Amino acid sequence: MVEILKIILNTILKTVCAPVELWLQVKNENKEATSIQLNFYYPLLAVVTIAAFCGAWIGEEEFVFASCLKTSVLTLSAFLAGYFLSILTLIEVFSRVWNVERDYNLFVRLVTYASSLMLAIKFIVSLFSSFFFLQLANVYAAFIIWEGLAVLLPDFTESLKKERRWATLTVFVAVYLFPYLFEGFLNYLMK
Repeated sequence: MVEILKIILNTILKTVCAPVELWLQVKNENKEATSIQLNFYYPLLAVVTIAAFCGAWIGEEEFVFASCLKTSVLTLSAFLAGYFLSILTLIEVFSRVWNVERDYNLFVRLVTYASSLMLAIKFIVSLFSSFFFLQLANVYAAFIIWEGLAVLLPDFTESLKKERRWATLTVFVAVYLFPYLFEGFLNYLMK
């Protein structure tokens, strides 16, 4: 478990500090979607879910298990649903608009590593709510996605250079908007 957490931390640091290097590594490894999800995304989401539980616990005047559980289930459900919806949406949009092959593994790689910054920030903000201003750092993910499109989809660097801006915006909106929409919707339903 400690080894997996080290890998997750190193990957997030590489995503922030050297995105091109990360995307080249992701492209060269060419891992299956299941492997990426089992070894990176699900453990990262589990850590964020535990942080949401602990953050709700720390934020309460007295410990109410139901409230902490609700917060953690809400986080897990919203980010998992947003993750898969963004993958499926991007497969459809990219195939119809830019004639990109419907490659599930490619889009799992793109969405998984593009969303790692968001999940890292969610982890910190869940534990320390006074650091809410860190949410602004999510804008940096647009640069991470920009670089990822150039490496994973080389057509966007040559023939579709103008379209790369729209593709970056599309990925950013899908990856960063869907989980928070689900979270708001589920929060509304759980009241």
